Amino acid sequence: MTADHIADLSNAQISRLSTRERRGLARVLLQAARREGARLRVTRGAYRRTARARQRVRRWLVVAAFLAGVAVAGPSFAAAPEFDPPQLNPHGISNSGTYASPSFADIDGDGDLDLFVGVGANDAGGGVAYGKTMFMENQGSASVPAFGAAQTNPFGLVSVGTFHGPALGDIDDDGDLDMFVGVRSGDLVYQGNSGSASVPAFGAPQTNPFGLTGLGVDTYALPALGDIDGDGDLDMLVGNLAGDVVFFENNGTASTPAFGSPETNPFGLQRVAAGSGAPTFDDVDHDGDLDAFSGDLDGNAVFFENIGTASTPLFTDQLTNRFGMQDVGKYSAPCFGDIDGDGDLDALIGADTGDLFLFEMITPKRLIGACAVAPEVGCETGFEKAQLKISEKTAGKESIQAKMLKGPTIVSFGNPSVPGPDYALCIYNGTDALVASVDIDATGGETCDGKPCWKEIGGGKGLLYGDKGGAADGVTQLKLMGGATGKTQIQLKAANDADNQLPTGVASALQTTASVKVQFTSPAGCHEAEMVVIKKAAPDEFQAQ
Repeated sequence: MTADHIADLSNAQISRLSTRERRGLARVLLQAARREGARLRVTRGAYRRTARARQRVRRWLVVAAFLAGVAVAGPSFAAAPEFDPPQLNPHGISNSGTYASPSFADIDGDGDLDLFVGVGANDAGGGVAYGKTMFMENQGSASVPAFGAAQTNPFGLVSVGTFHGPALGDIDDDGDLDMFVGVRSGDLVYQGNSGSASVPAFGAPQTNPFGLTGLGVDTYALPALGDIDGDGDLDMLVGNLAGDVVFFENNGTASTPAFGSPETNPFGLQRVAAGSGAPTFDDVDHDGDLDAFSGDLDGNAVFFENIGTASTPLFTDQLTNRFGMQDVGKYSAPCFGDIDGDGDLDALIGADTGDLFLFEMITPKRLIGACAVAPEVGCETGFEKAQLKISEKTAGKESIQAKMLKGPTIVSFGNPSVPGPDYALCIYNGTDALVASVDIDATGGETCDGKPCWKEIGGGKGLLYGDKGGAADGVTQLKLMGGATGKTQIQLKAANDADNQLPTGVASALQTTASVKVQFTSPAGCHEAEMVVIKKAAPDEFQAQ
């Protein structure tokens, strides 16, 4: 059955399908949308045909979401993650063995994040060499971490197999953190915490309890715990050497877990391209649902955004080393936690060498207050040409250029001698979610660079605003040309100065969009242009026309 045939199914036909059949058809639509989306990203020209193709892809995604029981929420770009360059083994963190797999947890209840690191072991002589779980206590604070010397298998933990991948969570709802460890054999080994939230004491190991099953010999299980379906208990998701994510749904309760049969790559998740999956599930974009990051054999950070909800997840296609992240060598294994107490999630990624790389999350500046959350309805369209260029290659030097050319008749854009004209540039992604805005503080009557900021051009048909320093808002030039149909134009140039007045992180927020919409508001009203040809989409640069 083709994607179009599936998308044409009636509600009655869908209602007769089993859950497994619906998920299978949703998977077909997602795969088709990914292939077509990749093709359209490099398409040039043929505007109407390209636009129709993009509408068809959006329809496939909507039907896939319906089949999966998901209300598509759209990417929460106003909180898209951005990370600083990595720090190697910072804050006293030490290299404690090969194939480092970290996990943050406040194991002693003192309000800061401590660190557990599973490490591998190799025995060159052919004997049995077990991995181990290392512990580094945070002896600093929630905002200024300082990790102590590494301890091997503390609190009653034991070595349970070659290679260790730890995951902590309160699986029995008694207020303290329990431990699961994945090992090379593919098994999941559990040590329950019989102590307390501040004085842990782990019990004897149990292999594959609560209905869990091993993944198979030499599959190198790497577990992650999370309430992926929003039912109040912890589910288990496990990466393996092939790069897949194996899902065990908790069909029990928060205090009495009972895991179901394994499912491979559910909810639109994919095998990571380089293999050797190491998943973690965290709300990195602060939209209320769990997103997924995974490591892989090549040391990358692979991101899957959850565009579903907290109870019905639906993951987008994978993105590799975006948002300022980068590969760390080989066999990357990420975890997340607010290590500096600033309210966002930082990433710590282990590598095969045993080193740990910290990527601190920063908060991009969106300046979204000047624009509506969704595009205004009824804006004037009809511009024959449009272009949007964004460069964020150097922090503090970000720039935005927007052009809307050969537009409809505009008699006047306003009087530059009137103080405080209302101008704003609003940027929306392909799902009509607000990405960023530029609130243009082009106050009439003021001087810029020692001369009036505004002047009339084109025999009084147009206005030109110039401020080389961009001191007030980052805008260096705004050209507004009125006239008959086909003669009007809107052009904006802006670049960050020392005060960083422009929004940042916009290129990253747009890198997966199928189209971009720009609205410009002024005393003359609202004018809009939509661009569907994406010429460049990268974490630090974006171009569309």
